[in-house]
Amino acid sequence: MANNSPTALAIHKSSEHQIGKLQEFMKQIVYGGNDGIVTTFAIVAGFAGAGMEGTAQIGGIACQIARATR
Repeated sequence: MANNSPTALAIHKSSEHQIGKLQEFMKQIVYGGNDGIVTTFAIVAGFAGAGMEGTAQIGGIACQIARATR
């Protein structure tokens, strides 16, 4: 039976894959940035697809502000 504890995972990453704290931090930054870009694009594309071009920019800005405050 595998040990699925967070400590065992950290040991596995560092020993088997040579992933240190900096690499893990960079991975989280990249994935988080991609998530923010895709979500904002989806909201703006939805507004634009609905024919609300003037509102699309406001929706994108509101999305960015909402994501920055959480």
